[in-house]
Amino acid sequence: MTPTAAKLHKAADAINPELASPLDVTVFVSCYNESQYIANTLDNVREALCEIGTLTYEIIIIDDCSSDDSARVISEYLNRYPTERILFRRNLVNLGWAHNYVDAAFLGCGKYFRVVCGDESEPKETMVRVFRHLGEADILVPYYATTQGRSIYRRTLSRAYTALVNLLSGLHLSYYNGLHVHLRYNVMRWHSNTRGFGFQADLLCQLLGRGFSYKEIPVTTVERKKGNSTALSFRNFLSVGHTLFDILARRLANWTYKKGTSVPASTGGIWPERHWKGLALALAILTATGFYGWAWSLESAIEHPGPGTIDVTSASFGQNCGAAKDNVLDWVRSSCDGKRQCSFRFDSMLLGNPAPTCAKEFLIQWRCSAGGRTFEKLRPPPEPAQNELVPLDCAGEGRSVPGTERPAK
Repeated sequence: MTPTAAKLHKAADAINPELASPLDVTVFVSCYNESQYIANTLDNVREALCEIGTLTYEIIIIDDCSSDDSARVISEYLNRYPTERILFRRNLVNLGWAHNYVDAAFLGCGKYFRVVCGDESEPKETMVRVFRHLGEADILVPYYATTQGRSIYRRTLSRAYTALVNLLSGLHLSYYNGLHVHLRYNVMRWHSNTRGFGFQADLLCQLLGRGFSYKEIPVTTVERKKGNSTALSFRNFLSVGHTLFDILARRLANWTYKKGTSVPASTGGIWPERHWKGLALALAILTATGFYGWAWSLESAIEHPGPGTIDVTSASFGQNCGAAKDNVLDWVRSSCDGKRQCSFRFDSMLLGNPAPTCAKEFLIQWRCSAGGRTFEKLRPPPEPAQNELVPLDCAGEGRSVPGTERPAK
């Protein structure tokens, strides 16, 4: 380069631009109406990185035009920790998670880049586990080794989506929608053009197709604490269709060019570009339509469990100590609804400790048919041990379960 250019550039940066980073990692914390959880999320991120102790980092928070007090909570947090490297941007309009993901990469200065959701869904221990592997591969791909707390419907949908992406891409990953770690330069250079539900899968498939190395890491997560899933919205239907089209088209293009069977359309070749793009689009539309049709039918079946299967109607932990009724209903439903027999695994990390100084009872009530009798299993104080199994059963309308189970009063 010329001496004038050398004043602005380094030769090494021109060859490997991803190395020109003053920090080890940029952590993007996404936020949309997370005023109850965002401060704890930021604490978890900082504590996890401090536990590692060897990484230089920054935190970039983007509030996507929240309608609650998220912006105020974040501003107060920044005032409490003025010496931390934290950048906060508040969008004037809602841009969407995928858009903010790429924007945060451009705003950052770290060599590596990772997103953390602002709803406190990822335990600190999971973050530590992921950050400990930083630098071992170009991409770190976390996948959920445990699924308790996630509904049968969402687990089935997630596994089907993973199998579908594996089929179309030719890859063999355990999970595509986790909170991956990428080289920040790759997110900027190769970011997906899709929006919504499928952009992470598209980016991951594209980078792996280009030969970047990866490492899968088993982790645990805590299911989102509020709200309903929007995975089956029409907007996400379009997004998934777009993602599947891009993944399949990319694979067909790579195969076609590699085999040498693709020639310019003007020459009248047997595989002109418009043909395989049309084929990929048709297959992606059919695949997305079939996938979403199956998902809708699955959701309907799980929302209305069939006769002779468990329908959990109430689940409370520590109500005798003043805790709210049905405070663990979602957890028990996610594990047992729709099954004839179920052994709910008591996990204090997921369920929490609503009354630390009180001996708590654990109560579950369920039915085995619409309008039928309600059965209950009461575990009197003290609470179950960690990982203790609490059995529920609809064999013989619940009468075969021993212990404290009885028709509810």
